[in-house]
Amino acid sequence: MKSRRAWRLMTIVTVVMAVAFAARHASAYVLHRSEAGAPYSWRMPTVSVTAYPRTLTQMTLEEGGAAITKSVAAWSNQDPALASCSALDLVLTVAPESEDAPDAAYDNRNVIAVRTSNWEAICSTAPDGNLVCHQREELALTTIVATTSGKIFDVDVDVEVNAWDYQWADLDVTPASEALQDLQNALTHEMGHFVGFDHTCFLDLSGFPVDPNGNIIVPRNSAGETIPACPEASPAERASTMFPSSEAGDTSKRTLEPDDQAGICATYPLEHGCGACASVPGSAPGPGETGRLIGQDALFAVALALLARRRRSRRRATSPVPDARIA
Repeated sequence: MKSRRAWRLMTIVTVVMAVAFAARHASAYVLHRSEAGAPYSWRMPTVSVTAYPRTLTQMTLEEGGAAITKSVAAWSNQDPALASCSALDLVLTVAPESEDAPDAAYDNRNVIAVRTSNWEAICSTAPDGNLVCHQREELALTTIVATTSGKIFDVDVDVEVNAWDYQWADLDVTPASEALQDLQNALTHEMGHFVGFDHTCFLDLSGFPVDPNGNIIVPRNSAGETIPACPEASPAERASTMFPSSEAGDTSKRTLEPDDQAGICATYPLEHGCGACASVPGSAPGPGETGRLIGQDALFAVALALLARRRRSRRRATSPVPDARIA
């Protein structure tokens, strides 16, 4: 529902913002792509994930489990809108509250974890030796392991929710307020990243890969157009579940928009069992392939301009690798 581009990571940032956007005419879904241009997707029709909800101040354990269940189902053929066109089945197991969620790690588990401990104390050491810690502004963070061929491995995709700095609720049950974030709303967006989808616009160009001539490579949508800067996004792009904007009280991203549905059906079409990836069975790396951490997606709760400045500063501090992005 990522934020650092260190140790060959990509960063996908979702921000809370309230700005006027210039009109654009094009709208389409956007796939994460490897440095070689291959779209990222699961190479199997059935993917398992284990959720670790928590009882929160504004949310019961049952409400949390229900929000997670609905957000996962939104991208699965369990949803009637996708059942006739998509082969992707996301199988969710909800762990008891007494069971602690594992750390985000390359550990043969896909996890959705509600973190109630100090968020900023969760840190990892990058291969370059830099210590990279979660940021207070992050609402949620998704970590993905894949290869340059685009294969997402069934070994480690972790979604973490920051319940240390933010209050979460089911806004169908609890009246919306400026202090409450809707858990289902945020996790539905994050699950879009989980199954291989990118944002429909970008916040800034720093850290993007470059071609041999030094030109910045901006991602393209399914219509073949480069994605716009977020302030220039069209109404359809802003309405997409994968548009990088959310705010307290918002529930509009709980369900998929037509562009999102088209993307999941095209990527995991029913007639192919697993789409174009059906020819690559199993979850283990093939010959010459190595599973590696390729991205983290952070959902932020700060203003757009402030976030862009902080991202640029953070990337300089962590010695980012320019060609390691999926955003």
